[in-house]
Amino acid sequence: MFKKMFFVVLFILTCSWVAAFPPYLNYQGMLTDSAGNPVTSFTVIIFTFWDAETGGNQLGSFSDSDNVTPNDQGMFSTLIGDVSIYPIPESIFDNETVYLNVNINGENLIPRKRLTSAAFAFTSGDLQCTGCVSTDEIAPDAISTDHLQDESVSADKLGTDLKVSFHAYQASGYNQELPDSAWTKVLFNTEFHDDGDVFDTATGTFTCPVSGVYHFNAYVQPALGNYETGYNVALYRNNSPIAVLSTHPYSNASAAVAGGGITIKLNAGQTVSIYVWHMAGIVANVISGYPNTWFTGHRVY
Repeated sequence: MFKKMFFVVLFILTCSWVAAFPPYLNYQGMLTDSAGNPVTSFTVIIFTFWDAETGGNQLGSFSDSDNVTPNDQGMFSTLIGDVSIYPIPESIFDNETVYLNVNINGENLIPRKRLTSAAFAFTSGDLQCTGCVSTDEIAPDAISTDHLQDESVSADKLGTDLKVSFHAYQASGYNQELPDSAWTKVLFNTEFHDDGDVFDTATGTFTCPVSGVYHFNAYVQPALGNYETGYNVALYRNNSPIAVLSTHPYSNASAAVAGGGITIKLNAGQTVSIYVWHMAGIVANVISGYPNTWFTGHRVY
C-alpha cells in the first residue's frame, strides 16, 4: 500500500483548439510505501476527472494512463493529456467543480484533489480570437481610469484612428495680466470642444496623446493702451519656443489682433502652449472673450 502521495499542478496551458499551446497539465508527486520509504520502481498511474471529492460522477470518458519510474527520493513528474489524439476535453471545465482522481497501481488516492481556478485557465484559450468581447458586452462605465494602472494604456496603444481636436478661448472678463518685457503663457480657460481630452483649461496647455503631425492656430488681442509698442505671439513646445506666429509692428493701435498657424510633428506626451511678449512699459491685459483670444488644434495624421 502507498502511504502518502502529494502533488502540485505546476502550470496549465491554453485549450486544445489553439494549436500553438498544448492542452495538458504538468503533475508532480512523491511516492512512499507504508513505512515511509520512497517508491522507486516502475508504477502505473491513471488520471480521471470527477465532479465530487468522493463518489460522484466521472466527467466525460477521458482517462490518461502514465507509466512513471520515480527517482531515489520517490519523486516523479508526468503530463496529463499529452497524447495528441486523446487531449483533455475542454468541456470538463464547464463544470463548477472538478476533482482529479489519481489511481496508483489499481489503488485510488482518497480524497480526490480539487482543481483550483488555475486549471480553469484551460478555457481561456477561447479568448484567443478576434471579437470575443465586443463593446456591446461591456456595461457602460464598467471600465474607468480607476481600474487601470497608471500609464498602462496610452493613446499610442489605441490605434491610428484616434480623433484629436480642441478649440479653446479666454472667457470674457478674465483679463489676464501681461507683464512688460516678458514671455507670458496665455490661459485659454474655456472650451468649445475637446475631442480626446487633450487640452487643460487650468494651464492653457495641449498635451499630445499620440505621436503624429498636428496643426495649431492661435490669435491673441492684448490691451496695451495707446502706447507705441509692438508685441509677439509664439508657440512653445515643452515650455520652449519653436515658432513666432506673429510679430505685430510698433504702433499706437491699442487693440490689434496678432497670431497665426503652424503644422508641427509631436511625440506622445509633448506639450504645446501659446506665449505673448510686449514692451509697452506697463502691465497690460489680454482682451478676453471670443473671437478676441483663442487657440485651436487638431491631429492631421
